[in-house]
Amino acid sequence: MHPALSHPVNDLAHLPLVLLIADMARVYRRSIGTIRRDCQRNVFRPPPRWRRPYRWLRADVERDLTQRTEELTTTTRPVAVQPTRRRRGR
Repeated sequence: MHPALSHPVNDLAHLPLVLLIADMARVYRRSIGTIRRDCQRNVFRPPPRWRRPYRWLRADVERDLTQRTEELTTTTRPVAVQPTRRRRGR
């Protein structure tokens, strides 16, 4: 396991105001290589504020995590159960 992932973050208040890629790996519990690759493809959310080295603002990360939590709670709905056909007696 990568050293950056050995201690995941449970409270963002203990992090600096500007986060580096190792901090993001701890917050999102993904490898540094995966985060770097996703940033190069412009698919990582939240996008970094600065590149070379990648840096994020703690406020952007807090906002993203709050939005993800809200999306999970508002988009989940009960699964419709399909009625089963009764078998005819043979």
